[in-house]
Amino acid sequence: MNKWIPCMFGCIALLLAQFMAGFASAPSQIILFDTLVDPARVGEAALSLGARPLLVVYENYEGADPDAARTGNIDVPSLLRHIDRVTAGRPPEWGLLDFEAPFMEWIERGPGDDRWSIATGSMVAAIKAVKRVYPNTKWSYYQLPYVRYWIEGKSWAEATPEIRQRAADRYLSQCKPVLEECDWICPSIYCFYDPSKAGSLQGAVVRNAGRMWRMEQIRIARQIAGARPVIPIISPIWQTNGDAPVGSPVPLDQLKLDVIEPALKSGSSGFILWTAFGYFIECAISGKKPTSMPEFDRTVMVKHYLDGKDPPNWSDPSVVATIRARAGAVVLDSIKAIRDCEASTAARPLAEPGSR
Repeated sequence: MNKWIPCMFGCIALLLAQFMAGFASAPSQIILFDTLVDPARVGEAALSLGARPLLVVYENYEGADPDAARTGNIDVPSLLRHIDRVTAGRPPEWGLLDFEAPFMEWIERGPGDDRWSIATGSMVAAIKAVKRVYPNTKWSYYQLPYVRYWIEGKSWAEATPEIRQRAADRYLSQCKPVLEECDWICPSIYCFYDPSKAGSLQGAVVRNAGRMWRMEQIRIARQIAGARPVIPIISPIWQTNGDAPVGSPVPLDQLKLDVIEPALKSGSSGFILWTAFGYFIECAISGKKPTSMPEFDRTVMVKHYLDGKDPPNWSDPSVVATIRARAGAVVLDSIKAIRDCEASTAARPLAEPGSR
C-alpha cells in the first residue's frame, strides 16, 4: 500500500465528509474512502451513495513517525501529534493505522522471536493510545491478518486444504495480540495479476486463484473478528508486486466478479476504496515516479486519464482538473459497483471465472 495521502485535499475531504455523513443513507455494506481526488464533487457523490471518510495514518508521511521503519517501535506521542494536526483533533468515525516496514516482516517471525515481541508490543501500545485519545473513532491496522498470495510455493487455489489451514493458523497466531485490540479487521485484497496477460485458458485459472485468495482472507479474518466488522481494502486500479498494468483501472466487471462478489459471499462487512490518486497526480506534475510504485508514471496518466494526449505543460491547471475528474469517475464507479453487487449477490450464485 502506498504510504502517501495528499494533505490539503485529504484534510478538506475528511472534514467535509464528516460534517455531511449524517445526512446520507446507510446501506448495509460499509464503504469507506481515504483519498478524494475531487473533494467538492466526488466527496458529495460518494456520500450520497452511503460511503464514509476514512483517515489513513501512514507511518512515514508528514511526520507521523519517520523512525518507525528503522526501529520497529511506534513513537506514540509523534503519532498522536500527527493525527491532531491532519484532522484538527477531529478524526472521522473510521481510522486505519498503516505501519508496514518492518512490522509485517517482524510479525511473520511469530511468537517467541524478539522482533515479533517488539513489533506487536509497539502496535498494541499505539492503538490503545489512539483509542484512548480518540474514543469516537473506530481504529484498526492495515492488512492484518497478513495473508500472502503464495504459500509454500503455491497459490491458495493450488494449495491443499491442509496447507491452507496450516497457513491460516500461523497467520492468526502471529497477528492475534494486535488484532485483539482492533475495533474492526482490515485484510487487503488488491488486484495484482491481470488475467488478460495469461491467455484465455490460463486467465481463468488466474482469476480463480485470485478469488480463492480473497475469500480465504475474509474467512480467516472472520475467525478472529467475532462481532467486529471485517472491512477489506480494495483498489479499482491495478497494484504492484504482481503482473498487471500498474495504475490503470481494473475493468469494472472484473472488479465485481473477482473482488467484490467473492468478498460479499465470504461475509465481508463492507469495503475500503483506496487509490492514492492524489499522490500519483503530484508525481505526474513534478515528473517523478512514486516511491513504492515506480511503474506508475506519466505514460500511465496519458494513456488512461488523458485520452492518449501528452500535455505540453503538466502544470496547466486544466490537465490536473481532467485527471482528477477521470480518477474521480473511477472511484465513483467502484462505489456504485459495490452497491450493485450488494443488491444482486444474494439472488444468484458466484459467477464462474471468465463469465460475464
